[in-house]
Amino acid sequence: VQVVFSEGSSLASSLGEVHVLASVRCSVSCRRLEYRGVISRFSRDSQWVAHLARFGIVGAFNTVLGLLCIFIGLHYLELGDVEANLFGYAVGFTVSYGLHRSWTFRHEGPALRSLIRFGLVILVAYGSNLGAMMIAHRYAGLNVYLAQTIGVLVYVTMSFFGSRHFAFRQA
Repeated sequence: VQVVFSEGSSLASSLGEVHVLASVRCSVSCRRLEYRGVISRFSRDSQWVAHLARFGIVGAFNTVLGLLCIFIGLHYLELGDVEANLFGYAVGFTVSYGLHRSWTFRHEGPALRSLIRFGLVILVAYGSNLGAMMIAHRYAGLNVYLAQTIGVLVYVTMSFFGSRHFAFRQA
């Protein structure tokens, strides 16, 4: 609907003021929505960064703890190489699951379900680690130390994204 008034009428100037006021309100409301979108995106991005930082802290702690358990198994418990390694990894897996569930991702879903999913993530990450390392060393001809480093990077990447988006996914 379009209504035309002459420029000099008082009704036309009143309608003009209403139009300007409506435009200002719309502009402010639209800007609020834009800012909310930016804040929401920033919040999601900062949560991702926080997850990654906590994941790294738990990983570093878990690496030291796992090695300590392996050394204790070898020296004090007089376990064989394989048994000590299994002992260290079992402790590491348990601690890693608990810290990632409670602190890294603050997951509140069913514990058994996330435990099973976390186990699957670790198995896939470890298989990816071995595959990447073997391809890098045997087929690409890279130095074994570089190949192992590539394998570790693949493992960490797979376990982070698998944990975040599968094992401890928020509903």
